[in-house]
Amino acid sequence: MTHAHRLAGLAALSISCTTTDPEPMAIPNDARLVTVTASDDYSAGGLAVVPDGGGSPVDVTSLHGDAVVDTVGPVVVAINRLGMDTIRRYDVLGGAPTWEVSTERGSNPHAVAAAAGRWLVTRYEETEAWVLDPNTGDLLGVVDLAGEADIDGIPEMSSAVAEGDLVLVGLQRLDRDNNWTADPQGRVAVIDPVELSVVRMLPVGPNPVLEAHPDGGAVAACEDGLWRVQADGRVSGPVRPDGLDDTIGALTVANDGSTYVITRPCLFCSEHTVRCLEAWDGPLVGQTEPISVFLSNIAVLDDTVWIAARRGWEDPSTAGGLVPLSRSDCGPLPPPDDWFRGTFAPYDLAVRDPA
Repeated sequence: MTHAHRLAGLAALSISCTTTDPEPMAIPNDARLVTVTASDDYSAGGLAVVPDGGGSPVDVTSLHGDAVVDTVGPVVVAINRLGMDTIRRYDVLGGAPTWEVSTERGSNPHAVAAAAGRWLVTRYEETEAWVLDPNTGDLLGVVDLAGEADIDGIPEMSSAVAEGDLVLVGLQRLDRDNNWTADPQGRVAVIDPVELSVVRMLPVGPNPVLEAHPDGGAVAACEDGLWRVQADGRVSGPVRPDGLDDTIGALTVANDGSTYVITRPCLFCSEHTVRCLEAWDGPLVGQTEPISVFLSNIAVLDDTVWIAARRGWEDPSTAGGLVPLSRSDCGPLPPPDDWFRGTFAPYDLAVRDPA
């Protein structure tokens, strides 16, 4: 696209001196790895996709500075969190969203899970989860979780995983009036999005974060270790496989049940390590060397573990990027010069099925 201004009387000179920017890279709509990016100060963000096989992320659209991404089959769901508070559905990348709806100012939406032909949306600052029509974004109803709030009156609903026609929602129960201290007992609500009801409540460890398990239900990463929860009420845990005495920052579970975890020695420690487990309850099969870079999220696609590296924790001059790690040996991490970089550093990851 030309940026030269064609001035009257200087047309010939203008044409001869016109410079052009490179053609923008076409957005690969069959790409399966999707990432949300954010600037260093979280004032701006974006949605990007990674070409299959790796490469630099391709920008799709701008987002709020605090955003995450979910996928429902080929559909990409961008969640603009606190300060923008909207959900966007993208059926085709590169164009306008199919729809965008507000979840109410200050509600801080965190996750979307699809079950029974509906989408359940967790709202972190509120006591009611929303249920949306996925085709229109219309509000179909709410599910009241006020009865499961901790002492500050809000249950801090965050992660959500579908199992059949039900949805499991992690309630972190953090006391925001006491330095966000986690209640000793976290809970997982099993919700029927059609009846708009809580089917059962599952007790787990403090501050649960859910990730789907291929055999149904979810693995919950809690402050006391890993738990396994299922919609029919089965609960097991906690377990701490080798190397998981540290704080768990993020995890993902592959289709074969192998589990990949980002850990650090303490909540605000600078060193991050990726640990690979044969299953959610162990054993450890490999790990990377610690690195002083904030590793914010992790996803598995085929034979590669993808890691979102935000930036150097102790040395901010270390730019963030997408880090590919082989599932076969879980390491070592490639050097930062070999990471894939886009406009902003990655923050969240999701895998979509474009079929």
